[in-house]
Order: sequence, then structure tokens, then C-alpha cells
Amino acid sequence: MLGLRTLMEAIGANAGFIASVGGNGLEIMATKGLSIEALNLIEQSSLNVPPLSSLIKSRRSLVSENVTADANFEESYLSTLGFKSAVLSPVLLGDQCRGGVCLFSQSRGAFSEYDAQIISSAATQILHAGDEIERRIREREDAQGLAALYRLSSEISRYKHPSQIAKQAFPIIKEVCPYKRIWLSIVT
Repeated sequence: MLGLRTLMEAIGANAGFIASVGGNGLEIMATKGLSIEALNLIEQSSLNVPPLSSLIKSRRSLVSENVTADANFEESYLSTLGFKSAVLSPVLLGDQCRGGVCLFSQSRGAFSEYDAQIISSAATQILHAGDEIERRIREREDAQGLAALYRLSSEISRYKHPSQIAKQAFPIIKEVCPYKRIWLSIVT
């Protein structure tokens, strides 16, 4: 939300949202200055109606000084929401469009191509930072799992009786797999 607010302040937008595009269609990740009704309208029209459909297909920013006279926005929800100008920028990872940043103004001619470049740069950096965080979380989880397996192997190798093995193995397994009940089978 802070990133969206900062972008809006930097370019003088009245409202906007950041959306992710995935298998389930459009998911609004952050919003500012839009009512619940507006968000519902945006999600319902989502990827089927311009300007979002155009943004996703072209993977290029769209800037409109007057949404009511712009062909890219003619079937759009923007004029019904009272916005006069808009800037939409795709969030790209390589050649793939992963979402978009959409900012709106109640004034005509509020945005320029330069604003679109600022938004595009910021959105790409945010996406890369998010991907890096996810990668590091997965790495940490993998490392914790391997460490637990090593400790488990080390503990089990010290004992010969199945009950001793189970007693020593369960606390280690419980650290990695926080289940209430675990069944352990030991084949001798």
C-alpha cells in the first residue's frame, strides 16, 4: 500500500490499484482512493474489457489525457467512475505480463509518458523484490528441512531398539512438521 501511495503522490493521481494477473484472472493487490463499488466493477470487467485487456495483450503502458475520447478506454469503467485521465503500466517479468499498475485522475491531461516510465520502473523493481523474497523463503525452508533430516539421521543411528528410535525421532519430526498426530513405522 505504501508503494502505491508513493507512486500516486509522485505523479499526482487521485486513485489507483495494483493488480496481479494469474490463473484466476485479475486479483487486486493494493488500492487507494477507490470505493468498494468501483473495485467490484473493476474486478468484474477485469481482463475482458479495455483498458486492462489492452494493457495485458500489448505489454505496453497506456496514457490517456481524456478517457472519454480515447478509443483504448471506450468500453471502460473509468468514465462511469468520474475519472478523466489514466495511466496504466504493465508489471513485466521478462516477456510475461504479471499484472499492472493503474492510476487515475479526475483532471484531464494529468499524466504523461514520463509518468508511465516512472510507474513501469517502480513496478518492475517491486516485482523483482517480491520474487527475491519468495525465493529466499523457499531456500530457508529447504535448508531447515535438510538440517532436520540430518539431525534425524544422526539421532536414529545411535539407537537399535524401535521404541528408542521413535522417542528420539518424534521431537525432531515435530519441529519440521507441526502435526498433532504422526504415525511412525519402523521396519527391522
